[in-house]
Amino acid sequence: MSGAGTDEVRNHVITVERKTVGVGVRNLCGVRFVPSPDGVPAEDFVVHRVRHGQAYGRSIRVTEAQYERWSGAERAYLDALSRAYERLARAHGTESSVDLHGGGWSYRLASRPFPWPGWRRRMAERSEAAQREFVARASAATEAYRPVIAEIEAALQRDEAERRAREEAKRREEQRRSAVAAEVAALAVWGCAADDDDPQVLYVYRHDVPPARPVEADGEPMDVRGLERKLKSLRDGRALRRIDWDPAACARVEQDCRDRGAPFPFISWWATVTRSWWNTRPATRGSGASGAVTHVSSHHSSHGVDGSSGGHSCGSHGHGCGGF
Repeated sequence: MSGAGTDEVRNHVITVERKTVGVGVRNLCGVRFVPSPDGVPAEDFVVHRVRHGQAYGRSIRVTEAQYERWSGAERAYLDALSRAYERLARAHGTESSVDLHGGGWSYRLASRPFPWPGWRRRMAERSEAAQREFVARASAATEAYRPVIAEIEAALQRDEAERRAREEAKRREEQRRSAVAAEVAALAVWGCAADDDDPQVLYVYRHDVPPARPVEADGEPMDVRGLERKLKSLRDGRALRRIDWDPAACARVEQDCRDRGAPFPFISWWATVTRSWWNTRPATRGSGASGAVTHVSSHHSSHGVDGSSGGHSCGSHGHGCGGF
């Protein structure tokens, strides 16, 4: 049974909740209950409740056949236990209605028997016999349900193993992408030049790509760490209020990442390889910038590897920055 469903598509999302169910035997039987020499019958039974959709519990994907088999076995098990409880109660003179599947029960207790001679012995014998019958019926129902519990537990373990495998694959892919981003960032190709009309505006370009505007090289090419160090120095000294990014440089970064098997929009790459938050947005018409614009403030914040709080956008056409 544990191998059932392996050739079918697991296209049903269900929730499995491990619950303990039962009715207090002493309360159900009242004053006519006499503890058996073997001890009070078990009052707690474990069942795996299965429901369509996502609710409280573990959500997993199963086949339709699995769901029907599990839910049917659950219903049969709880109904068998409910009937066993009702027979136990009836043997003690209690009128009862037990529905463990629906989660409810009610009962009306009997009074103590009339004290005819030997009434205590007879009451104890009846109670002990009823308890033995209850234990036998409950044990039979539990044994019949046990293979289904084993199948459900195996499915939960399989699902957990698959989830961990997906997380591990995701972690390795993130590591690989981060390594590619860092490799591209280590290229000493970056340069920057002050705007002729406004020295607080900096144009950032790559030495290995023809820039969109004429620039006069200023110093040796830098990697991203050196570039960001220079940008932060200018920003912290309030000598920088805006950065204009060369669109060809953005496109070349994306191409470098694609060539290494890890496509990155420029926004994500820049956020991944830098340590500060840079408020970069698409250039607007009339701004005088040809690609993207970074509006510089004194605000600093860190961000994660995935660049979720980096806030960079590139406004150039012909590469993938503009949609972010």
